[in-house]
Amino acid sequence: MALKISNEQTQLPVNFFSIIGSQFFSNIGDCAYEIVFVILCIELSKANYFLVGFAYFIKFIPYLFFGPLGGAITDLYNKKHIMILSDISRFLLSTTLALFYFTFLNIYIVMIFGFLHTFFRTLFQPAFQSTITSMLEKKLLIKGNSISQISTQIASIVGPFVCALLIAEWNKGTAIILDAITFAISSICIAKTNITISSKEFSKKSILNLYKNAFLRITQLPSSPILFVTILYSAICIFLTSSLIRFVLPAHILLVTKQESYIGYAMSMVAIGSILGAFVFSRTFKKISNSDLLFYWTLYGATFLVISLNENLYIVSLCLFLLGIVGVIVDILIVYNIQIHSLEDEIGKNFSIFSTSANTAEAFSNLIAGIVSIIGLSSAFVVISTVLSLIPGYKYLTIKFRRNRC
Repeated sequence: MALKISNEQTQLPVNFFSIIGSQFFSNIGDCAYEIVFVILCIELSKANYFLVGFAYFIKFIPYLFFGPLGGAITDLYNKKHIMILSDISRFLLSTTLALFYFTFLNIYIVMIFGFLHTFFRTLFQPAFQSTITSMLEKKLLIKGNSISQISTQIASIVGPFVCALLIAEWNKGTAIILDAITFAISSICIAKTNITISSKEFSKKSILNLYKNAFLRITQLPSSPILFVTILYSAICIFLTSSLIRFVLPAHILLVTKQESYIGYAMSMVAIGSILGAFVFSRTFKKISNSDLLFYWTLYGATFLVISLNENLYIVSLCLFLLGIVGVIVDILIVYNIQIHSLEDEIGKNFSIFSTSANTAEAFSNLIAGIVSIIGLSSAFVVISTVLSLIPGYKYLTIKFRRNRC
């Protein structure tokens, strides 16, 4: 089955750009916060990496316990109100953390604020994705998702850059204040929209019932093969990819170039590829197949594999650019598949299930990094990249084979 994208140029609604503006500013703050978070954890723990790892574990916990709840609330309550509440709450959290920074701060306080930040993110994200889905016609979803990804990638460049400037010129507290300001701007952008997307009365559902409904939705996923494959295989691939992006790839770049600065250049190359990929993809794709996501996951793994087998800087640079292009297409297709193949009152739950599984996979991907210390960097890079290519590739070929037989 393939979905044809009409050539008819339909203008995106103004409200959509207000929501994207909200996403852009909050992502700038998020990127700055992530940098400050890891620096504070290392500094306050006196480079105790067990405590740093534990801090990240605490920061992750809300996805595991509250991820399903966020989607259930999104499907039952006013999405605009949820997003505004989440942004205002994170504005207050960042402001308070800045006050602690300038008075008294230890790693346990940072852990608590990291936990609370993530909790409100588990509410914001499914509401944001559901709002975009409800706001756009189906033929505009690819274009809308591409613009969303472009916004995210630009913010991922701007956020760390501004954060670095603030830390260099002043201190980490000013970067935390930047985070607070971006959430304030984000909430204003959302408040200015005219969206009134709401469902049933939230008060009629207890918290226990919300959890029951969320977990019932998880058990029903296998009955929707496309959603099941999208969420399951993406979680597996993210489990493998996260260790490559966080640790193995930067270490490989350092091995190839012998210069730490090239790690920053490499990540910039990936970001530039992502921006270009999202722009071109939204304008050139006319037909989306249900198996396309698996194909691009396979290509993503194959690109990593080529990098792992090369020490030629030009080839590696070209592959990093391609990695950005393919990676953003994967991100767009994951969101698109969930949007298209979810019932209207299940969109929030499905996005929460994906977010929970993806973040769980990312958290436990540190186990993969442990392989590095046993078999060595180069061998680990080749092994992980090969597995990342084979798992979605095998499923892709299986689907193609069955389709051809029919």
